[in-house]
Formats: sequence, C-alpha cells, structure tokens
Amino acid sequence: MACAGQAPGQARTSRDAVVGFELRSPETAVIDRKARRSAYADLPGPRRYVLAEPWHRAAIVLEQTGDDWHEIAVVAGTIALPERGIDLALEDICQGVRSPPA
Repeated sequence: MACAGQAPGQARTSRDAVVGFELRSPETAVIDRKARRSAYADLPGPRRYVLAEPWHRAAIVLEQTGDDWHEIAVVAGTIALPERGIDLALEDICQGVRSPPA
C-alpha cells in the first residue's frame, strides 16, 4: 500500500493510503478480489487497487469512482499509478516469481 506517511506504532492500516497493492496467490485469490476490495472501499484513501497475479504475468487494476469499481486488465506493459506519478512495469513486478505447483 502506498501511503503519504508511515502508519503509527503497530497499526496495520493507514488512513492516508493512496494505492492498494496485492500480490495474489492461488490461496488468497478470492479474499484479495472480494473481501479486500470491500475493506479498501471503507478507507478514505485508496481509489486504486492493484491485484498483481505474478504467476500469470498479469494484473487487474481496480479504480474506484464514486461507489463503483472499474476493472482494467493489464497483461503486458505498465500499470499507471497517477496518484504517485509513476508507471510500474508489469514484468518488474513479476520478476523472479515462479508458477505455483499444479
């Protein structure tokens, strides 16, 4: 999660988060896609949530507008994070990640 500042003490969330970022695994895929989406929606920050699927070399970018989340599939190239003024190369995120065992 990209934040404007550091979370105080032992806090696990930050109230000034601008981007949520999850590296999904097969074990957490449903949680990341459903439950965490709701959790991020309850925060005053992030309006963009990236679900990186490194074993597929892909990502889903969820962007919140009002009460709705819009999905953008990224299968090559970069992920734009205008809140931070950067683009992340999908290959850099996936580098070194092996496919899970079948």
